[in-house]
Amino acid sequence: MLRCELVPESFFTAPGKEEKVFWKRIPSLGAVLLYEAAREESLPELYYLLTALEKNPEYNKVHIAHVGGILHLVIAQGKNLLLANRYEAPDFTTAQYYLFLALKQFQLNPEVTTVYVASPLGEEEEMSLYRYFKAVEPL
Repeated sequence: MLRCELVPESFFTAPGKEEKVFWKRIPSLGAVLLYEAAREESLPELYYLLTALEKNPEYNKVHIAHVGGILHLVIAQGKNLLLANRYEAPDFTTAQYYLFLALKQFQLNPEVTTVYVASPLGEEEEMSLYRYFKAVEPL
């Protein structure tokens, strides 16, 4: 599991070379993603969800990936990033719990929201999301 943290570009100071901490700028958000990894090329799932925001035409943007027992979740409205976080979710039911909790916190209505999924979904998982969301699309 890769640990990572998103910081505003204005607060960013490059880590020392002796540390196994790498970073990647996300210019569209004015932020830098810091992450721990064995190799610089091992980007965290959150990076892909964040960089996909630019290409998403929706106003309410919900991007998820459920990989290795972790839910990676990014929520934005327009150009404003509301949430970029990871949650321990050993099963898809737990992942959905965190997803709906975040939507409730930001008062987003799933019935008018498309969720974009960057990880493979089983048929049962996909149908479960379709019960609540306007649409479920691959990312």
